[in-house]
Amino acid sequence: MPPPLVLVVEDDAVMRESCQQTLERSGWRVVTAGDGFSALKALRLRDPDLVVLDLKMPGMDGVDFLQHVRTDRPQLDVIVITAYSSVGSAVECMRLGAYDYLPKPFDPDALRLAVGR
Repeated sequence: MPPPLVLVVEDDAVMRESCQQTLERSGWRVVTAGDGFSALKALRLRDPDLVVLDLKMPGMDGVDFLQHVRTDRPQLDVIVITAYSSVGSAVECMRLGAYDYLPKPFDPDALRLAVGR
């Protein structure tokens, strides 16, 4: 059985690559998207087991993407990552069904731990 597939949705290329490398080194398969619209396409085509989602992105932001996920794939776990963390955004994401919420910058171990759960 192949390892779980993680969809990393992050508009910052350096952060996206960093997340991808961290997770791949830990044995997960990773597919990436640079925006919410590409992520919706990847969600349909690749059927990931988990999503790591940036909250602030141009076009479709993380909250909009999370709402789509809850409608189309309510069982899919989503971990939100953001450089703009606040109690309000954390509460909103958790209300929408986010599994976890990591403020940037985060330790790669924190990402591995969240994804491993």
